[in-house]
Amino acid sequence: MKSLKLIGLLLFTTSTIFAQEDLILNYASATDLKIPRLNLGAEIQYYPAGWVYAARADLYLGKHINWNFRLAYNGVNRKDLSEYHLTEVGGGFGASLGYRYFFDKRKGLFLGGRADIWQLNIDWTDEDANLMPISGTTAVTVFQPTVEIGYQFKVGKHWTIAPAFTNGFEINVKTEGDEVKQGFITLVGLNAAYQLF
Repeated sequence: MKSLKLIGLLLFTTSTIFAQEDLILNYASATDLKIPRLNLGAEIQYYPAGWVYAARADLYLGKHINWNFRLAYNGVNRKDLSEYHLTEVGGGFGASLGYRYFFDKRKGLFLGGRADIWQLNIDWTDEDANLMPISGTTAVTVFQPTVEIGYQFKVGKHWTIAPAFTNGFEINVKTEGDEVKQGFITLVGLNAAYQLF
């Protein structure tokens, strides 16, 4: 049993050494190796029940791949769109991690995906069985996975502008208070960014 463990350890060690050597050689011989490009900017999105205002960072890894992160505020006014209450108004902050694939070199048509987490406080109004007005507040944590399609324009040497069309779902993962609206969501948005390096 000890000999089998020793053989396994030796195999693991040698394979790790060869893998690292191959990685170093490939890294050193890469002719187009560059520092990842970083853009900082802002984003705004509209959807039928509100607006999203965000600060975002875009990290370009190569010519076609973009990972993006944002911190945002989601202002909610669901008017009469909720099946649970007459009105639902509120908002809260959240964060997002997204991915975009560009068919051209960091510009033009792109497809992407994003995962948002929102912490929202929703003030709602309704009527009870006697048609008397009632109200309350619900604290809700929302997971919002989406897919997007858009087009990125290069403006001058350092600026980019990208309109995008997004579809996905709002999923209430934790609710404190009455149930509030969740479900399918469509957003249209625009982001502008400045290339730092």
